[in-house]
Amino acid sequence: MAAEVRPETSLATLDFRMAGSIASLTLAIG
Repeated sequence: MAAEVRPETSLATLDFRMAGSIASLTLAIG
């Protein structure tokens, strides 16, 4: 992971992590 996080990338990273969490949860449930 990058040590320095820029404002524009932080949102994209947050969105990406959220999508990953949802995907893993969906796989775990279904």
